[in-house]
Amino acid sequence: MSEIRLGVGLVLVSLFAAGSGHAQSTAEVRARFVALADSAEVLRQAVAAAQAREEAKGPRPDSLRHDGLLVVVSGTVPPAVRAAVPLAWNTLVRRYGGGPARPLPDVTVEVVVEAGTPVTLTFRPAQPPTRSGRAGPNLGQLASAPADTLAEAIALIAGRGYWEAGDSLFNGWRGVLDPVWHLREAALGRLYVELVTTTSTVTRRCFEGDNASCRAVLGVDAAPHPLLASYSIEERPDLVARHGILAASRVPAEWVSGCMSHRDPELCDRVLSQAFPNGFRYLPLGEQSRHALLALTLELGGAKAFPRLRASTGQPIGARLADAAGVPIDSLVSAWRSGIVAARPKSVAVTAAGGWAAMGWVTLLGLLGLGSSRWR
Repeated sequence: MSEIRLGVGLVLVSLFAAGSGHAQSTAEVRARFVALADSAEVLRQAVAAAQAREEAKGPRPDSLRHDGLLVVVSGTVPPAVRAAVPLAWNTLVRRYGGGPARPLPDVTVEVVVEAGTPVTLTFRPAQPPTRSGRAGPNLGQLASAPADTLAEAIALIAGRGYWEAGDSLFNGWRGVLDPVWHLREAALGRLYVELVTTTSTVTRRCFEGDNASCRAVLGVDAAPHPLLASYSIEERPDLVARHGILAASRVPAEWVSGCMSHRDPELCDRVLSQAFPNGFRYLPLGEQSRHALLALTLELGGAKAFPRLRASTGQPIGARLADAAGVPIDSLVSAWRSGIVAARPKSVAVTAAGGWAAMGWVTLLGLLGLGSSRWR
C-alpha cells in the first residue's frame, strides 16, 4: 500500500502549493485543477490495483502463538488447530527438554488450509530447507483429526530444527525422520512384517530374541563397521552386488568384481568398509527401525532425554541412547523388540464358507487355464 501513501502525499503537497506564493492567473488555476484531477485519477488507479493484489492473495494468514511456538495459518483456522497449538508446545517442551533452565528456541510452523473434499491441512516449516537441501515433511488429510493428533504433526515439523542441529554421526545413523516416526503404533506393525520376512541371518536372530543381533542390525554397537556386524560372510557379496555401481565409483573396480565373481570375503569386507564408511543407510532394517528405537529412548528418558542425547557427542550410538533413556542398551533394545512383537498385525480371519468359496474359484481358474493351454 506504499503507492497509496505516496499518492496522498503528492495530492496534499499539490494542494498546499496551490494556496501559497504569488497570486495566480485563471489559466494557472485551471492548470492546477487539471493536474490535481490527474493526480486523483492516478491515486484511484493505485488504490484499485492494491485492492486487486490483496484480493488475489486470498485471506490474510492468521497467527496462533503459545509461548515459543508460532503457527501461521493461511485460511480459516480450524478449531482443532487452535486447540492443538498449546498441546504442540507442551509436546515440544516434554520431548526436547525445554523449561526455565533450558528454554527452547522460538519456532514457527505454517499450516496451509486447502479447500476441497475433504479439506486438507498441510504442515510445513516456515524456515528454508535444511543444509542438506531436503524440504521438511508434509502431513496432509488431517482436517478431521483430533487436536492431539494435529499437535503431534505441529510438534514434528517444529522439532525438525532441533534434530538437524545434531552432530553428523548421529544424524547419519538416524537418517531422514519419517513424518510419523513418533506414532509408533502404525510404524511398529510395519516393522514386525519387515522382521518376519527378512532374509538376513542376523535380523532373523534378532527376531528370535538375540540382543547382540538386534544391536548389530540397529547399528548401535561400537563395531569396526556396522555392515560387517549385521551381514554374514555369505550375504556380503550379494550386498555388494546390489550396490555395485556405487561401490565401483568409490573403490577400485577389481575389488568389486572380485567380491561379486569370486565371493572373496577379504575383498567384500574391503569394499564395504571403504565404499560405505559408516554404512547405516544399508543396514538390514530400514530407518524406521531406528526411528522407533529413538522414540522409545525419548519416552523412557522423559524431558531430560533429548538434552542428554545432544550432550553426549563423541560416544558410540548405543551408549548415547542408553544414557538418554536412563537404562542399559540391552534393556532398551529388548523393549524395542518386545514393542514390535506386541504390534504384530492381526491376521485376517477366513470363515469355512469363505475358504471353500476361495478353493472353488482357484479350481475353476485352474481348469480354465488348462483349457486354454496350447498343450491340450
